[in-house]
Amino acid sequence: MPKVQKSRGSKTKSEARARSTAANQAPAPALETKDQKRKQRHNAWLEKLDRAHVQRKRQAKKSKKLQTDLTEFGDILDTIETKSSKPKPAAIPTNKFQTNKSKRKAEMQEIVRFQKVMQLPAFQQNPLAAIRQHVQNTYGANQA
Repeated sequence: MPKVQKSRGSKTKSEARARSTAANQAPAPALETKDQKRKQRHNAWLEKLDRAHVQRKRQAKKSKKLQTDLTEFGDILDTIETKSSKPKPAAIPTNKFQTNKSKRKAEMQEIVRFQKVMQLPAFQQNPLAAIRQHVQNTYGANQA
């Protein structure tokens, strides 16, 4: 097969594309060393990090601002009357048992108390009414 000669003025498509993209780009600055390029990338990353940090600070500051008016709350506090009375100890102790022996003792006391409650005629007739009456007798006198 005979070789086809190219004319000197014609270029291949890839060469033409390479020249056109090179012409569109800004002129390249003076040659930089690898170390200088690395420092530039690092500085750009630090600036980006700083911008993100500032944005987060602004958002946190906005979210911490109090959006409510507390004047109504003050009015309500003025209307509440305070009573100085001794608080009654809780019927059910909130502290935990120190030993297994004390735990067993408390369980036995609760079993005995429950059996006595079950034998009450008022509880047998209407359990909810009996419980309601007990609560009123125990805690109702405190509030009145």
